[in-house]
Amino acid sequence: MHFIRVHLLFLQFFLIRESVGFIPQKWKSLYGALGVSHEEQTEIAIKQLWTPWFGLNNDQFTAAELYGMNNAIEEIASANANVDNDQTDGSLHFDGESFIQAQARLLDLAQQAIQLTKQQSYSGARKSIGQALHTLQDFYSHSNWIELLVAHGAELVPHPGVGVSGAMLHPLLWNVSTCNQCDTFRKDCGGCENNLLMNGLTTGYYSGEPDYQKPQAGKCSHGGQLDGSSTEFGVGITKRGQGINKDSTSCLLSPHRDMHHDAVGVSINATMIYLTDEIFKQLTTDEVKILFGVQAKKGATGMSLKALWGTVKDIVKLHKRQDFEPVQKLRAASAEHHTHTFIMADDIHDHGRTLLQAAAPHKIHPIHIVGRDIPTNNTHEQIWRDIAKCTGGHLLKVCENDTSAASEFLEMISPPGHVEVLSVAGATNGNGTMEFSFPLDSSLESVLITASGISTFDLFFPNGSRYPVEPSEDKGTHVKRLAANVAFNMTSVTTTGIYRIAFNSVTDYSLSVSGQSKLYLSSFNFVELAGRPGHEGRFSILDSPLSGERKEVEAIVHGNFTSGKFEFRTKDDMPLAEQDSIKIDDYCKHHGTRFQGNTTEIPASDFMVYFKGINHKGEPFQRARLYMVSPTRVQINMPRIISLKVGQTENVTVEIVNRNNITDTFDLFAVDSENIVKAVSASSILLDAGASGNLAIQLQPTVNATIGVNHLVVSAKGKKTSGNVGVQTIMIEPEQAPIAVKIASTVNHYFASEAASLIKRLKKGQGKL
Repeated sequence: MHFIRVHLLFLQFFLIRESVGFIPQKWKSLYGALGVSHEEQTEIAIKQLWTPWFGLNNDQFTAAELYGMNNAIEEIASANANVDNDQTDGSLHFDGESFIQAQARLLDLAQQAIQLTKQQSYSGARKSIGQALHTLQDFYSHSNWIELLVAHGAELVPHPGVGVSGAMLHPLLWNVSTCNQCDTFRKDCGGCENNLLMNGLTTGYYSGEPDYQKPQAGKCSHGGQLDGSSTEFGVGITKRGQGINKDSTSCLLSPHRDMHHDAVGVSINATMIYLTDEIFKQLTTDEVKILFGVQAKKGATGMSLKALWGTVKDIVKLHKRQDFEPVQKLRAASAEHHTHTFIMADDIHDHGRTLLQAAAPHKIHPIHIVGRDIPTNNTHEQIWRDIAKCTGGHLLKVCENDTSAASEFLEMISPPGHVEVLSVAGATNGNGTMEFSFPLDSSLESVLITASGISTFDLFFPNGSRYPVEPSEDKGTHVKRLAANVAFNMTSVTTTGIYRIAFNSVTDYSLSVSGQSKLYLSSFNFVELAGRPGHEGRFSILDSPLSGERKEVEAIVHGNFTSGKFEFRTKDDMPLAEQDSIKIDDYCKHHGTRFQGNTTEIPASDFMVYFKGINHKGEPFQRARLYMVSPTRVQINMPRIISLKVGQTENVTVEIVNRNNITDTFDLFAVDSENIVKAVSASSILLDAGASGNLAIQLQPTVNATIGVNHLVVSAKGKKTSGNVGVQTIMIEPEQAPIAVKIASTVNHYFASEAASLIKRLKKGQGKL
């Protein structure tokens, strides 16, 4: 603890000087206001902990480790940013002097993250951590803790009780005023520098939070032109926007903007301490490594295919389709290993397959479908094939009695931390010979080529000579064949350049080329503005993009390269359009290389996203976005839900918009993986061209719901036109213990009225502090 505090105080000066160049992404990014976002603070804090936690410098981690670690950061940071989609609960943001509720939330989420980690629900644990960090970081921006430290001449350090186990914070009484009115409105929108009374610890009130309404005019407001709380109690409109938040460096959004970077520095310090004391120290070394991506979760290692078939995991549990219909089972046998998922191609309800396919992009790893000698006339085979196709996986037909070879094959095609170079699939249509070309660059530490539905297979060097594909330990080549499937592993890339692969297939085929590399396409997301007023940011859309429209994109590429551009291609590798308008964001280089811009018109057909260019050694390279994009002309507008507690009922309204030029009837359904969908208002809807309609859905996690990640899927499928699927991740949280119980078990109490004496004790107890 003491080492980290000292280390962070040293770091803080550096951050404050350098952070001016950051452009916020999802946090406080309205109109491009400058500042250091929640995502950036989270990433900076976690990366600073890599060395003290794992004993290695950043350049000492392997490509596979960095791949997992960066993905873990992005998952935590994304969950952090998503909290700003809640516009009504002030305790998520420490607003309205919600000290008790916000502190309880921080401690509950830490325990929830620990519990989920020990249950090997790592994704849920990361989302819990991300949500907690948002609340923790908001304390330093939304309270007057920074101003109190400055006023008393103290070092800028985290509050000793916020987010700390065994501690509770207690607010000032409702009738204790904390702010004066700001000075007369000035043209430079200043005047709030001296509005604090400094008689205790407080946080600003924000309009639109019903449980935390300002009790009297003398309480501080959050502030900013979109916060109406400052005009309550008869205060004139010229006082709108006054408050104390330090969210950004824009005076239109943050009345105390001059202290933004001070708040950022302390917030990062507090983030590191919270992660270390409340998470890291409560877990084993292996649990921490998996949670933060240093090593991959192992699942099916050593498991025979027969055992996989017999060891089922419910990914879609009992679901009542409609109140008037019988209960149907939506089950699939599955196993997760490293960053791959294997699904048994058994017969399950169409809704189950839709849930699998819709949730695939949120897994961001291949889904392989394992079939027990699936007959060619099986009506479900094409659906399973489509699921594999859209996620970069394979449909693997194998014999049930071939368990030993199948286990080895599944193990070989599921290595951790692989980045995609090429992902193609299609039908031969009578032309049995297929050829594809792709570059291999020296940043690839190993290469894996997997193909299904083939009879012969040849690989050629850049000079045209045939690569020896027979098993050879001396040449660093490993090959496994299983029925019409082949896996080919190169342990190193001795020759860089454009390789060519040729194979014969009589029906459908799939081919993937991947490898371990520190140069990879981390994300490519179609985004839209969302978030509570004054805190809007760019969030990934929840459904498929609309064809024919130009869509805004954010992307991240990790690794060293000198030039590169994005390109859309069909799944069988035919070029569609280069994306020259998606350019590097020169102001944001803290986490890989970030790209922003608008696409060309979205194609009408399915497509893949590739990033190709020249690396820092002058070699051509190519990386692929793992999952396929399926454009549509039907729009599904879903409300963004962060979490639901067991027993909580939430009624949501989903808008369905027919962007087609013809009238159509759409079949509707809502399904999720934890049976929280209790009722929907309709099973179909008739929409004229350009018209919209609503689907009402009632959600309620039961006491039997699994705590953690839940995927909610809404489907609208046209009778005449294509449909769309909207999907979002919702955290299912346990019921909270009553606040009185939490207070009774508290060891250390911090009263807002005693903030000044607390700071004096800090100064006395820590020397220069």
